[in-house]
Amino acid sequence: MPDVDGALAVVVDTWTESVLVRGARIGDQRGREALRAEAAVAALELEHVPALKWRAMVGAWDLVATALAPGRPADLSPGSPDVTRLGDVLRSSCGSTIRGMVPEYADRWLDWTTRPELERLRGSRLLHTCMCPAHVLVTRDSVAVVDWRRAARGPAWVDAAYALVQLVEAGHRPDAALGWVRKVPAWSAASPEAPRGGQRTAGTGQRSPSHGGRRSPRSC
Repeated sequence: MPDVDGALAVVVDTWTESVLVRGARIGDQRGREALRAEAAVAALELEHVPALKWRAMVGAWDLVATALAPGRPADLSPGSPDVTRLGDVLRSSCGSTIRGMVPEYADRWLDWTTRPELERLRGSRLLHTCMCPAHVLVTRDSVAVVDWRRAARGPAWVDAAYALVQLVEAGHRPDAALGWVRKVPAWSAASPEAPRGGQRTAGTGQRSPSHGGRRSPRSC
């Protein structure tokens, strides 16, 4: 079936396992770049990330298959145990060092910020950049972060900033969400000059008053 962005997304059941197959047409450059990011991250065999099963060119399609992660979308409302599990994910291998396999996060902001701020958005950590509940699947015994098509490399605090936005949108008071995110090592260790205050715009596509009403880059 078509995915939300017009690409292919289908679950394939075999005799031994079920896999999620995503695809983009050969002429869809943006879609294929997203698939390359998904495949690159899946091939790293990281904790909480569905593993790469195969990649193939079939007819007019570029296809990537990953393990099908079980679970339901995370409940990030106040008092939910899933909030703690999200914190565990942010402390784990989702912040692993990655070089060259995914785009630089700073490049999304070339037209939106100053050169010194761009330098603060550069880094070598793997970023998901869309830590919404639909992409954090939980079961009784596991947590999986899925859909890495918007993966990037940058400073580790970025995903914590996006998680902060998700907590507020799920009903947490801003001061409580900020207190929670301060317990994430990547956030607490970030330079005070890191432009973290702009992540509300980055995470939700809100209009930026300093850019004539144009929309800033979205996380997903």
